[in-house]
Amino acid sequence: MSQSEEIGFACPGNQIAIGGLCHPFARLGEACMYSEQCIDRWYPSLICANGHCMIRMDDDTSEPTCQDRRAHVEYMNGTVKNCLYWPCTVGYFCEYNEYYNGGQYICCGTNANDIYGLIYQNCLKELQVKGKVKVYPGTKKPLHCSAADSCTFLDTPNCVMSYRYGYKVCCSTINC
Repeated sequence: MSQSEEIGFACPGNQIAIGGLCHPFARLGEACMYSEQCIDRWYPSLICANGHCMIRMDDDTSEPTCQDRRAHVEYMNGTVKNCLYWPCTVGYFCEYNEYYNGGQYICCGTNANDIYGLIYQNCLKELQVKGKVKVYPGTKKPLHCSAADSCTFLDTPNCVMSYRYGYKVCCSTINC
């Protein structure tokens, strides 16, 4: 029975099984025999070229897409995360993309932290109390301002951008 046919065959933590043999992991610039050895947390898109791990320079600049068109591709340090070597973040799942990088496993989904963050921000916006806006006398039209010190009114001293009105106004708080 060969080494690769043994039940429970596994390489030590710093090695990877390729062709039934264990080979050491290699980082950027280190010696290698196979691209699968080139695993570096700072450079996830390495290949073995001329016996050393090098950054992959593809002429193909197309971005991968997920099978579910609503899902997003996860990136790590500016490159597509290869989930064959790196676990996907919570909210993402691993899928094979035959068109990207000559065929690569990629993480697809939505970051659970992003979803929580959006919900949290929306709740905060709803809870925020809007300040009092200085209006032109006899109208409901807000008074425009341009600089931080241009509102000289005691009750509305802050010149702030108002997303409600679409321009800077004099306001009693920083949210109008």
